[in-house]
Amino acid sequence: ARGAGVGVGVGVGRKRGRAGLEEEEGSLGSTATAPLVSLLQEVVAALQRRALNMDLATQPQPYRLLYDFFVARSDMRGAARAMVAYARRLRAEGPPGSATVAEALTAYELALNALALQDPEDAWLDVHSDPWLAAHTVPGASPPAFPLAGAADLDGGPADVGADGPAGTSASAVGARVGGVAITQHALTLEYVLMRASAEVVATGASPGTDPLQAQRSPEDVLSQLLGVRAYDSAHRLALCAWPAGRQQQTRALEALAGAMAREAARLQLQGEGGGDAAGPFADFLSSVPPSTRAEGTPSSPHPQQQQQPPAALAQAGGPSTNTNPAAAPSSASPL
Repeated sequence: ARGAGVGVGVGVGRKRGRAGLEEEEGSLGSTATAPLVSLLQEVVAALQRRALNMDLATQPQPYRLLYDFFVARSDMRGAARAMVAYARRLRAEGPPGSATVAEALTAYELALNALALQDPEDAWLDVHSDPWLAAHTVPGASPPAFPLAGAADLDGGPADVGADGPAGTSASAVGARVGGVAITQHALTLEYVLMRASAEVVATGASPGTDPLQAQRSPEDVLSQLLGVRAYDSAHRLALCAWPAGRQQQTRALEALAGAMAREAARLQLQGEGGGDAAGPFADFLSSVPPSTRAEGTPSSPHPQQQQQPPAALAQAGGPSTNTNPAAAPSSASPL
């Protein structure tokens, strides 16, 4: 009987052992099949929540912390996303003034530099599946936000970029790849150029009612303002960025720029002949153009009348010659 009792006890123990082992294996299996939480995703989500909910005056700046975090991990697209959000948040909630404008422009430049380190086919930001970035919009822009590109942008508009565009890829192809909405490198560049040009116009005092932090109505309006303040460099940059090469809009913009420069050149020449100072925006722009690209007959000096004075040898001989053929004049008397 004692032996039988021992046998029964051993059998019960074995059954309990097997049941416990099966239960332990079952718990391990449930743990292995449970979804694992990425610590990196949790850190990024925490930094994004902090950036979105904290005041812009918070130091250290949460958006810059997020940017530095992505740069440290060599995630240039994430770094660009952080700076685009920061620039748009400054435009929406930042205090008005030149300091906010300068900070927003710096954020755009950091974002563009980060995207420039990507391959051209990867130089875009997904807005369709990123609600955090989608929550940052340019104030005054009609939804969806101005610099978005998708399949609907095939036939023109500032967001349409061909294969030879700055981004090196089609905006419509990018939009189709990410589900319809993306911020391309070209579109982000245009957003930056428009804001910078608007700030330049406001700095001249020519448009006191314009706010550079607000979304601009159209590239045509900004181009007209730039020509009005004789900012030819910025106007040329905007014309090349706002419309694809070969499009009618770009041709018209460049023609308007050429006409404005011709009128300014004539005004400066008349002013110089009258004894005034002919130095101005046109002379600054012309000095930046390589001599090999200047049109024949374009003055290279802000004082063209100095080259039209008769040489001293002719003056001593009794005044300037009435011969209108330059080839007939002696070589020693040539003003060149």
